[in-house]
Order: sequence, then C-alpha cells, then structure tokens
Amino acid sequence: MKAAFPQSNHIRNQLTVWSGSGFVARYMQVNAITGAVLLSNFYLRRGELEPEEVERFPKHLKPRMLWSTWLLGISLAWLFLTVGLLKLSGVE
Repeated sequence: MKAAFPQSNHIRNQLTVWSGSGFVARYMQVNAITGAVLLSNFYLRRGELEPEEVERFPKHLKPRMLWSTWLLGISLAWLFLTVGLLKLSGVE
C-alpha cells in the first residue's frame, strides 16, 4: 500500500508521523492510507494526493478497506457501549 503513493505529501507525512515497526505504528499507517484512499476526492482537492497514484491504486483493495473501516467502527461502538454498561453496573 505504501508503494502505491511515492509522491503524495499526505501519505509521506503520515508515514513519518507513524514511523516504526511496532503493531500500533503499522496499524496507524494502514488506517492513514485507507482514509486517504476512501476520501480521495477531499485529499485531491487539497493537493495532498496525486491523481495518477489514486488511479493506479489496486481496485480490489478498496472494498476490503471499506469493510475494515466499518468493522472498526462497529467494534469501537461495542467497546464504548460495554465499558459504559460496566461503569453503570458498578463492576470494576
């Protein structure tokens, strides 16, 4: 995924911010690239992505990225709901 955007400022900046080889750093790098691909029109208007690179990005990865984003959102909602219910019930 990183190799698909060699000239894009946004991707380069995100990879610099989340540089590292740990799980969290790699996870955040993938999420930054996913957000840039799924919201490519916004980043193209701002001039942070190159149109050629967005067009060359593998089309078969986009549905997987969308599913991943939805699953992450659902799991975070369940996490917050569970923590909230545990706090209300008095369980520590």
